[in-house]
Amino acid sequence: MSVFELKPAKGSVKKRVRRARGNSAGQGGEAGRGHKGQKSRTGYSRRAGFEGGQMPLYRRLPKKRGFTALSKKPYQALSLYLIERALKDFKVVTLYDIRALGFVHADKQVKIIGSLTQPVAWTSFEYDLISSGAKKSLEAIGAVLQVSSQIIV
Repeated sequence: MSVFELKPAKGSVKKRVRRARGNSAGQGGEAGRGHKGQKSRTGYSRRAGFEGGQMPLYRRLPKKRGFTALSKKPYQALSLYLIERALKDFKVVTLYDIRALGFVHADKQVKIIGSLTQPVAWTSFEYDLISSGAKKSLEAIGAVLQVSSQIIV
């Protein structure tokens, strides 16, 4: 077989429809554009969002109000109960261990909430933010609490 003998597979190439070339060609008359009107004319193009004169959706919906503070630090709350179940046998619990569980997005700070439900053997616990109830619960078991030195931007 040579290059000049190559052909596309049978039925894979369709012939282009030539519109407005007379009725015998199959797309004569209105050439698939219907009867009269703006959309049947040559050069027709409609503005994005145009709804035929009806008030468009982007103008019917209310404007967004308020603002998002750039200084706000995004955090995600995580229950001490979930950490307790997953890291029960650990002695030192770090933020790396907590993020490795997959409960928290990597780009957010972790806020520890809730309280312990069963005894654990933690001697040290690292966190970004903590609720007062969770702090009391961890201090009660004698864990040393450390605020994380990691900087999340």
